[in-house]
Amino acid sequence: KRALAQREAAVAKAQADQERVLAETLSMAKQAEATRDLEIKKAQFLEVTKRQQAQADKAYDIQTNIMQQQVVAEQVKVQQVEKEQQVKVQEAEINRREKELIATVLKQAEIERQRIETLAEAEKQRLIAEAEGHASSIRAQGEAEAEIIFKKGEAEAKAMNVKAE
Repeated sequence: KRALAQREAAVAKAQADQERVLAETLSMAKQAEATRDLEIKKAQFLEVTKRQQAQADKAYDIQTNIMQQQVVAEQVKVQQVEKEQQVKVQEAEINRREKELIATVLKQAEIERQRIETLAEAEKQRLIAEAEGHASSIRAQGEAEAEIIFKKGEAEAKAMNVKAE
């Protein structure tokens, strides 16, 4: 009996050990599964976090590039406005110089024209006076010659009258 009791006790102990080992194995398997699930969740979370960070970094880079392009575009506009202003200033300076040159040259040309006209008028008056003097001289000479001829004719007529008497 004792042997039977020992054998039953041994079987019960073996069965209890087997159930204990099975329970421990199941428990360890569940722990391993829970640990695996936790690691998977951590990896998924890390992947999502990294993806979001990469997207944020890309969005930042894109936004930085856009802002840089806007800055460059504004700088180009500023340079264009500056160049337009420089062109306007240069055009105004050209107009000023042109007017100054025209005024200077025209004034000198006008002064020269007046001088030439004055000289021409003086020469004209001199030639007229000279011509009038020459004409007067010729007229006076002609009148003198006519007077001489007339006097000769008168003298000859008197001489003929004297001879005829």
